[in-house]
Amino acid sequence: MARVETTNDLAIAESVSLDRANPEYARVRARRDELQGMAVAVEREVIEITRALHSLSLSEETRHNPIDRAAEARVSDLIGDVAPSAVKSDDFLLKREALNTKQRDLGDLKQAIDALNARLRVLHGQASAAVREKIGPLIRVRIAAIARSLIAASEAQRAYDELADMLNGENVWWSDLAHPPVFLDSPRDRCGRVAYYLREAVEKGAIGAEEIPEALR
Repeated sequence: MARVETTNDLAIAESVSLDRANPEYARVRARRDELQGMAVAVEREVIEITRALHSLSLSEETRHNPIDRAAEARVSDLIGDVAPSAVKSDDFLLKREALNTKQRDLGDLKQAIDALNARLRVLHGQASAAVREKIGPLIRVRIAAIARSLIAASEAQRAYDELADMLNGENVWWSDLAHPPVFLDSPRDRCGRVAYYLREAVEKGAIGAEEIPEALR
């Protein structure tokens, strides 16, 4: 018996899987997740390069306008002069260029992720519709089980209330025998939660209207 239940559970799990319902949704989501991981890695690199640039800008070697000295070196190279040794401070510019590249890559990744998220919203709706179509009958079975349990509880409460009314009518002190089921609505309350749920179960096609006690219709 346990094996059958496990098999049923596995079948249900497959039926409610969005990835199985729409392989394109699974593919796009996997790519989105992959890009998000890449974006996190690039963000870390941006932070590291920014820190390195900050350190270089505060160092003795590059304190005196490394950008100007590097520009001077490039002009000297165009003229044909020997570049000054200070051009080694080009490390600052190289890191700044690397930072620009990483920031550009990060921007591209974020745009791609946004585009994939937009596709996922559409695909998610399509996959959910496919799952709803598959699982609808089982949902109605489960709703019917709840509804019929509520009907049984309501009928049991009605019988309890009838007996309580008789005892109260005879002025019997009987409260130590039982506690009233205050967690249930009155079995004659058409506006209560139980009545509302039962009518909704009828609307969903889970049970027939004739199954609802007359007092709750």
